[in-house]
Amino acid sequence: MKTFNPVECGVYKIVNTVNGRVYVGSSLYFPERWRSHKRDLISCRHHNCYLQEDWVKYGEESFVFEMVELCSPEELLKNEELWINKLESGFNQNGYNLDLKPTTDPFQTRLSLLGKPKTLTHCKNLGIAHKGKKHTIQHKEKMIASLKAKYSDPKERAKLAAKWTPEMREQVRIRNKRYWLENPRPSKPPKPKMSEEEQKTKQKEGYRKWLVSRPPKIPKPIKIKLSAEERSAIAREVMLRPEMRKLSSERMRKTMSRPKSIRHRFAIRQATKSALANPEIKSKMGPKSRYGVPF
Repeated sequence: MKTFNPVECGVYKIVNTVNGRVYVGSSLYFPERWRSHKRDLISCRHHNCYLQEDWVKYGEESFVFEMVELCSPEELLKNEELWINKLESGFNQNGYNLDLKPTTDPFQTRLSLLGKPKTLTHCKNLGIAHKGKKHTIQHKEKMIASLKAKYSDPKERAKLAAKWTPEMREQVRIRNKRYWLENPRPSKPPKPKMSEEEQKTKQKEGYRKWLVSRPPKIPKPIKIKLSAEERSAIAREVMLRPEMRKLSSERMRKTMSRPKSIRHRFAIRQATKSALANPEIKSKMGPKSRYGVPF
């Protein structure tokens, strides 16, 4: 059962202070209903086109929201009809209400969302119609930006803090607890036990699916042991390829063109002198080099 606050549930009216025209309505929560009216009027998408026209024409300052009568949810529609007939707010010079013109029968029913329960078929059709629908990325970004702007405002944060007092939180907690005690969630039925034959059949079917879906086996490469002569022959064959020769010549050129430090040049000079001191090495070297080393 829905709970309501008797101080905020009843009939209200929106009065145009310039021409005196009135719109009569009912709500379970006055502040939220006035906010929704105001939001739709400011964004120019209110369901009542005549109220929307006067809002644009006269401005927000010309309209006043007033509570007419407090009542229980069961009497909302009845009292709303009474006040529509009493104030003669059916669409004419006196009012904006389009749903019902003044009538001698004050209890005439109206097509209102309030008090019109939805059937299970209607709820299912609504769920099917909205299933799979997703907000676009641009829409999500707009929603995030608007919520951030709203809740970063100190005034809005103060309103929320004033609304959700410790007493209010305790009331909501008690109400939710009472609701779930009265309407427990249906537990899932236990799964029926399978016989041994069914279990074996299920295991075989799962194994068959796994065999079909598994990736094919890749054979491992065979390792061949080579001797030192075979490895050197293969390396010589690889190095004799044109692309490898080109690559090795480029590496040699880069190495030779690399600038050498003073310590490096001194080490080369000392190694060359020690090599020239050996007569066997000196006899093998040609005469065209500066140190006897052939080009």
